Amino acid sequence: MSSWCIVFIPAFLQAATSVSVKRGGPMDAEAYVEEPRFLCSSEVGCPLLEHSWGQVIAHDPSTGKSATFRDVMAGPGWAKEWNWGHHTPHVTHETGPSVAEVEEIMEEMKSFNAANTTLDRFYMSTGVNGVMSDNANADAKVKELWNIEPIVKKSEALVGTYASNAPDSAHTAGLLQILQLVS
Repeated sequence: MSSWCIVFIPAFLQAATSVSVKRGGPMDAEAYVEEPRFLCSSEVGCPLLEHSWGQVIAHDPSTGKSATFRDVMAGPGWAKEWNWGHHTPHVTHETGPSVAEVEEIMEEMKSFNAANTTLDRFYMSTGVNGVMSDNANADAKVKELWNIEPIVKKSEALVGTYASNAPDSAHTAGLLQILQLVS
């Protein structure tokens, strides 16, 4: 089984009518609030992530439960809202995710299962339209913590890859943007 992580996948970015999309948006100035969490019944193959404009839905295939997020950080057996205002400095479209967000993934993995924090793949999104910057320092932190290079692409491509690999994986993680609803 492979272990992998999807991180920093904003699902809600400015609507684009041309290639010259300006950076910035409502998340660039988000205030920090405690992030809601979703726990799976198993680490293997959960959560499954589904992406559409403005939302990411995390599913537990064993229980049928799901949670919807604007931005989500998901790991093996868990998902939570990704709040851009959690760390200082805050994440913006211009800066992209910081080292602190990568470290938060590790902290969340340890809190869920301290015995296994290994990853084979780590995905970071540049958003739906590719306007979120890739942060070289965050990329380097992924390499330092897991000895892997992050895969950086637009949200749709990353979620598709995630979905095709998740059923065989003992670990999954991600950040996606949406309104939080737990069913």
